Amino acid sequence: GRHAYISQLLLLLDRHDDAMTHARSEVRAGSVTSAQSHLNQVVHEARAKFTRSILRKTEDTHEAASTRNVNLPDALHDEDGDFDVHEYVVLTLALAFDGPILDAVPDASARELYVEHIRHLASLSHTQIQRMDVVWSPSAESDAMSEIDMLTNYPELIDIL
Repeated sequence: GRHAYISQLLLLLDRHDDAMTHARSEVRAGSVTSAQSHLNQVVHEARAKFTRSILRKTEDTHEAASTRNVNLPDALHDEDGDFDVHEYVVLTLALAFDGPILDAVPDASARELYVEHIRHLASLSHTQIQRMDVVWSPSAESDAMSEIDMLTNYPELIDIL
């Protein structure tokens, strides 16, 4: 279930931490109701940044969706995969869990703290994870995102190189 998915995802991030170029962390403690509300807000903001949602799977829904907002520009789309740019992926991980939390990472010089956060989250047991949502952007394998696209669409990210 969700624990296996999040564990594998965090293990992948930990193994490839050298590929992380930008990051941002936000940590909030609070009631279940406030956590749920904030998690929904974070996921909504992440999904609003792109035009397509290829697959969304949470513990509450197991549905595949293919949507497209034709009123938004589709600068990320690359059907033939021949963009001659470094391609970036933005992963938004919204996680509500029971247990101790780490402080948010304060600045760009803290790559090690991001890796520490990843490892801390990977150590959570299945009983501690209450809710999660993962948003990949771009969401289709044939889409590409350049560094300029990433920085334009995600100005809140901090350069951690």
